[in-house]
Amino acid sequence: MLRIGHITAGLIGAVALAGVAYPASAQDYSMPGVATTKVGEAELSIGGGLSRLDLPDIRFGYRSGPSGNREYPNSNGFEDEFGGAVSGELLVPWGASTAIALGGFWSGIDQEKGVRCAASAAQSCEASNLTGANATTPVGVDLRERTKRDVDHWGTQLEGRYYMEGTPGVPIINATYVALGGDIREINQDTSINFRTLSGINGGTYNESLDTSYYGAYLAIGGDYELPIFQNFRSGLGLEAGFKAYAGVYGVDTDYQGRVPGNSLGLSTDDTAFIGGLTLETRKQFTPRTSVSLMSTYEYISWVPEMQYSNSNTGDVTRIDDTDAFASRTMLRLNIGLGPEGLYYE
Repeated sequence: MLRIGHITAGLIGAVALAGVAYPASAQDYSMPGVATTKVGEAELSIGGGLSRLDLPDIRFGYRSGPSGNREYPNSNGFEDEFGGAVSGELLVPWGASTAIALGGFWSGIDQEKGVRCAASAAQSCEASNLTGANATTPVGVDLRERTKRDVDHWGTQLEGRYYMEGTPGVPIINATYVALGGDIREINQDTSINFRTLSGINGGTYNESLDTSYYGAYLAIGGDYELPIFQNFRSGLGLEAGFKAYAGVYGVDTDYQGRVPGNSLGLSTDDTAFIGGLTLETRKQFTPRTSVSLMSTYEYISWVPEMQYSNSNTGDVTRIDDTDAFASRTMLRLNIGLGPEGLYYE
């Protein structure tokens, strides 16, 4: 469910990593049908759509018995979860072949999921107590676990671009730019898990806050491209295609706060991450000052936190582990020229 405060923050943050903006060059590139931006003209892009973020499961419960066999009955994977997203970008030309782009995005995913720990005459269902003995139900008593998980993923970027006329040796790519940018991102997770027996006895609630910050720089290349198979769509429907590929190195800070009845725990860790992605755009021009884009961003994040919770049966302690993750955002975006003249021309 979209929350207005987060949407506003995303737009004020200047919204849009997912952006492939039009080249800010005074030159009239000779390839027919390719829209370009005139120097002195700024462009504002705002859009919304769907997002996905593949995060690790949450495994907070156990099933144990005399044999020592222990399982994790609580699993809250995000593989099939989708949420809303907003994005935007402000592109300002800066000279004959350079420009500055300020952008950002916000996406939010909520999930509610229930699982059941099926006990037996020799096995009991347990929940971690973070630092002490597990909370254990009587042997043979099943345990229901209801999990609510709320994830916000957002970021802001500022980059400088240098535009070139085409890419040498790559005839399908036109009006390429290279960029160097700075990036700040957050993945904020809030989780609550309620434990209850089948008879309705409340076994307590676990609450978790897990916030991860990314600070870094990236290199990017982008522009328009024209595949032979795409020519019929371009001539018949007036569609154009664009791309942006980027890769960067980031410092990572993660803070964890966990709370169960009578106990709490705080942890933090620092690390380094790689983030790389690809944005593909299909664009339709409607007037000399407006166009609409369908944009999809596919992103790899090499470091996200994965919590490992204490288990008094094995002696394991609660700690912050890590794994990788994938994110995607697909949005419909409106592009508006802010200058007094038409923004696009053929």
